[in-house]
Amino acid sequence: MGALTKPRRSALIPPDAGGGWLMAAIVGALAFVACLSLAAAVGASRAADLWSDGLATAATVRVSALDEGADSRVQTALRLLGETPGVQRARALTREEVADLLKPWFGEGGDIDILPAPRVIEVTLDPSSPPDPGVMQARLDGAQLQATYDGHDVWRGRAAAAARAVRVTAICMLAAVLAAMLAAIVSSVRGGMGAQRHVIAALRLSGAEDRFVAAIYQRRFLILGGLGALIGVGLGVGVVVAFARAAHLRGLAPGLEIPSWWPFAAAGVVLAAALAAMLAARAAAFAALRRES
Repeated sequence: MGALTKPRRSALIPPDAGGGWLMAAIVGALAFVACLSLAAAVGASRAADLWSDGLATAATVRVSALDEGADSRVQTALRLLGETPGVQRARALTREEVADLLKPWFGEGGDIDILPAPRVIEVTLDPSSPPDPGVMQARLDGAQLQATYDGHDVWRGRAAAAARAVRVTAICMLAAVLAAMLAAIVSSVRGGMGAQRHVIAALRLSGAEDRFVAAIYQRRFLILGGLGALIGVGLGVGVVVAFARAAHLRGLAPGLEIPSWWPFAAAGVVLAAALAAMLAARAAAFAALRRES
């Protein structure tokens, strides 16, 4: 019996022993969902990181327009900002640009000329050595410019918190899908192996050792589990790559990139599914053999 080759061993059991193909289909579907879930979470995390990085290199100075001489104070603020280490560029926004910023609140027909809207200066900071917000505000106050320096610290903190939350969500989503996949594998294998009791009994009566019988089933489910996961992961990766390229070409998500570790994550899903199927089949086979003892 031990001299039987692997193809001849596989021929000893029915082609769909233990509902293996159904298990492979379930594994493939869940592996596909796992890829999409991971890609969505990674994309959202990347977007949050880009937003946070963008806020880290930007600041705003608002100059009050309630009193006369706003234009002169804006020019003074621009000169002061230009002389400040860590400031790469400072530019005063036009009235039209300020109106565009206020459109979400006042609508297309909103007229800000009837309001004393502050003058806004857009500041680009050096990411390696940005100026201290408190020092900047003190310099503006010292020049009596009636200006407020906004380093976007609050928004940066919210963006960083969003990025952390997205990463935690990504881990939870992936863990939930993988747990569902493992549970589906174990449930499918146990249910299918229940119908193989007569085959296992026949193999034992023919003189097959327990390890030999378990090896037949664990090899079958190892291949089917890995094949199902490989197909699901392949389809998922294909969808993600196609979406990323389409988004990049249309300019919808310029920062969306496929991480370098993606192949390793995909290989890990396939390996985990194959091993889980093999171990579940082995355990189910030995359990059936014990019942036949």
